[in-house]
Amino acid sequence: MSIIRKEYFAPLLESCNLKYYSYQLDPYRGCEFRCVYCSAVDVEGKPDIVITQDIKSQLAREISGLQPQVIYLGMKSDPYQPCEAEQLQTRKVLEVLAVRGFSASILTKSDLVLRDVDLPRIGVKPLLLGMWI
Repeated sequence: MSIIRKEYFAPLLESCNLKYYSYQLDPYRGCEFRCVYCSAVDVEGKPDIVITQDIKSQLAREISGLQPQVIYLGMKSDPYQPCEAEQLQTRKVLEVLAVRGFSASILTKSDLVLRDVDLPRIGVKPLLLGMWI
């Protein structure tokens, strides 16, 4: 199990170099999956996971001046890594994006992504998700 540290990091939104996306966001810094092909793995193999303390407020501020668009999640770490089950950082991000009319494209290897298909049913504005598992 990785150590979870709560910090403030800015910006959440970063420029994205993938075609069709202007911005990308990683709800976590570091990744528990520790895939050998991924750059998110700490050199010692024991990554700390860093989350921002108030991700919803910070993200709402950062997207306030932007036109709704698709935000890419999962560039540097998996947004549905095991700690997401308790920390809910990705779910919070999706809630903010949906309320503001944004969409998300998510890269994950986790079936935890299925948990968030309920967002429209609980009153969150429909959210278009593109996912690769």
